[in-house]
Amino acid sequence: MKHIRIYEEYDPIFEDGFGKDYFQIEKVEKSLHYFFKTGEGDLARGFICKIGKFSSSSVIEEAENTYGVITIEEMNPNTMDDHLVNDAEYKTRADESFSLTDDELNKVLDITSQAIKDYLSKNPKVNKIYDECLNNIDMSPDSYKSIVFSRMDDWSHGQWSHQDGSNNKTILFSKRDHE
Repeated sequence: MKHIRIYEEYDPIFEDGFGKDYFQIEKVEKSLHYFFKTGEGDLARGFICKIGKFSSSSVIEEAENTYGVITIEEMNPNTMDDHLVNDAEYKTRADESFSLTDDELNKVLDITSQAIKDYLSKNPKVNKIYDECLNNIDMSPDSYKSIVFSRMDDWSHGQWSHQDGSNNKTILFSKRDHE
């Protein structure tokens, strides 16, 4: 039996600097899927942060081990539980957009930052990340980019830069040559 870790049951920051799991990870083909929840009770929402090699809006001509593409989709929390515990199939909602409150966006970005850190620790040769989350998040590109750029240090520690991607809904993060 798999154990589900619900975000609100864990305090990610402790005095000693150690945290607990933010998400449940599942490897699917050439991607890592990070399942997590925000909110409680009737306000609970489920999400899948996917980091892998498949892009829906960019043509990537680099070696597969040097980049990652990050997307996010919403998932019904009950469906998530059933999938993680019972290996039940679920219908992807990759083509559906969703809205987030400011509080939800902050939680999603906190956990997404942890997912990126985890992905980079497992894929040390990655030097580019294509952020395609805005393809699903119903938000203006300027607002999203402003928030993401200001929070980038959560996972980049000044070692990564950013620029606009192939369209206004894509951000390209590149590892700097110096650290």
